[in-house]
Amino acid sequence: MKRAERVFAQKSWIWRLLRCAGLAICVALAQAGPAAAEIRRVLLSVDGLNLPAMESIRAFHLDTWGVEFLAVCRVPPSWELKSEKFEDPAGYFEGRSEAHGEPFRRMSDMYLVDVYDYQPLPKGDPRGEYHPASFAGWVTVGLAQQFGGGARHKRVLKASNFRLRDASHCPDAPPAPP
Repeated sequence: MKRAERVFAQKSWIWRLLRCAGLAICVALAQAGPAAAEIRRVLLSVDGLNLPAMESIRAFHLDTWGVEFLAVCRVPPSWELKSEKFEDPAGYFEGRSEAHGEPFRRMSDMYLVDVYDYQPLPKGDPRGEYHPASFAGWVTVGLAQQFGGGARHKRVLKASNFRLRDASHCPDAPPAPP
């Protein structure tokens, strides 16, 4: 074998090895899919509303990202509730009370949810960015005697209003009043 043929054969062999290794890595990555998101099971609470004595919550709307609804834990049974998860990681929780519904003053341990650490932004994002789980929303509050049509006002919730506490299930119901 001439020297030129040996050099070409050696380079060709190395090139084939690198191609096979690269192909094997690509196949492994494709089978693994995107990096698995870490999931935390938590109880969702909304704190820091500081309602005056006679006011209570009449409605709420919570926008979510990277959150999967599992169970309603502590919301008055007379409330009308909705939740929806869209095709992307976005969704919402919503609730409202009718005029004679049960007052709702504390939004603690409302929902049991799975929270994903990072979710891809919607399709079409050229940078392929990821977004952590997040919450936003508002509550409507008003005086008990004004529920039929009196003054109500909307309060926008800040990130500092949302609390997540690790949990595997809803907490036990509080004891019934005597």
